[in-house]
Amino acid sequence: MGKLGDTARKIDWTVVVPLVSIALTSYLQWEQMKVSSESAIYQVTSTPKREGYATFMQNLLYAYDNAMSGNGKELQKNIDGLEMAYYGIQPFLVSKNTQDTLYSKIRDFDGYCTEILKLQRASQKREQLRTEFAEYKVFFQRYLFFSLFSVE
Repeated sequence: MGKLGDTARKIDWTVVVPLVSIALTSYLQWEQMKVSSESAIYQVTSTPKREGYATFMQNLLYAYDNAMSGNGKELQKNIDGLEMAYYGIQPFLVSKNTQDTLYSKIRDFDGYCTEILKLQRASQKREQLRTEFAEYKVFFQRYLFFSLFSVE
């Protein structure tokens, strides 16, 4: 081929370099926007999740203590607080099954505390129920923590 073929094969770097630069810059900006968006979502949801989890667990512990000490009035406040904390974290529990399981377990725990409250302090049954609290506590800790803070 002559000069025409050689000219046609030459790459015009004055066009290619700016196009590659624009494409690379656009890609990097897109990635930065994704990271910024994920960070903003984390910041918005992290605080309510942590506070809701802490409030839930605090009410759980206080409810048990009040049931064991025979303080029915404070127990009811704590059960109500437990339920309110549930409603605060419910939007973060994405699965209906998770929501239903958790709410059902709260109702079970309410009944458990009421049973403790009804038993006399020296009752052997009451002492047996003490060990069940550890099971409730572990369930709520693991289930809630996984449901609220697991990385998908």
